[in-house]
Amino acid sequence: MMKPETIEPAIQACFCEIYIKLKDAEKIARAARACADAGSIAEAIQISMDIEQLVYEVGRLHDAACLLGSVGIQDSHRGLVVIQAWDGPIRFD
Repeated sequence: MMKPETIEPAIQACFCEIYIKLKDAEKIARAARACADAGSIAEAIQISMDIEQLVYEVGRLHDAACLLGSVGIQDSHRGLVVIQAWDGPIRFD
């Protein structure tokens, strides 16, 4: 069982890393756009390829934050099952 004192900082760290990686992806996208605007489409595409790994890592960090959040919810509500749905969690007591 994980304690909220452990889970919350881990979730915050995930979101901090997500923010940093998305800012890095933004910088790359700006550079690619500048190349494309200047007519260097091939160079823009080459530059933009570096975004793929960052987006993948952001996705995994988000998955981790969501998983940690669901563990925290389940641990704080014994016997509660949480199913993540598109519109939000559905609870079954």
